[in-house]
Amino acid sequence: MVSRSRREVICPVVPAWGVPLEAPRVEIVGDSLLVVRWCQGAWQLKEKRFQPYVQECVNKMMRLQDVRICAPRCQTSWWIRHVPREFNARADELAKTCLRSGAPYAFCSACGQRPIAISVHFDGGHKDGRGSSAWTMSCAVDISYQWQIIAEAATYHKQDATSVSAEMIACWQASRALEQYLLHRSIQFDADGSVHAA
Repeated sequence: MVSRSRREVICPVVPAWGVPLEAPRVEIVGDSLLVVRWCQGAWQLKEKRFQPYVQECVNKMMRLQDVRICAPRCQTSWWIRHVPREFNARADELAKTCLRSGAPYAFCSACGQRPIAISVHFDGGHKDGRGSSAWTMSCAVDISYQWQIIAEAATYHKQDATSVSAEMIACWQASRALEQYLLHRSIQFDADGSVHAA
């Protein structure tokens, strides 16, 4: 039997990048390569109207990581990644349903146990100048990684919507929802289905 010192028992195990092992691994996932690359800083953002959204997304995720509340899904990955549309089906379905109905939607439930991983998928849609933004949050509570949807929402934009603006707003809302859930284990919504500003 190996004995441990008092210091080893009290201090959590911390991997090389400084986040305790019990902190959930998080990721934001979308099928808009443009929005993902903007948030990663890989592509230059020339459209000034999107700069506040990108800046808030990046700042929120960096702040959560700096205070050791979460970490990216693995040491060598970003907190945001791109996937093909077929791997973003639920968020895509929510965005299309909201666009057709014109009605916002919001849902949040407790995960039960403390999650070891949280994945938030976002998507946006537009048609005839109208748009919708949607996101869905899932958590895994053990290493079997059986994902359970714990929150999702869709918002409707009546005018001046483009594909990029709908996707960017969806990503921005997803980062707000993730921050609230990590800090409070709940999400507050406004009447239009958007995540309430903390």
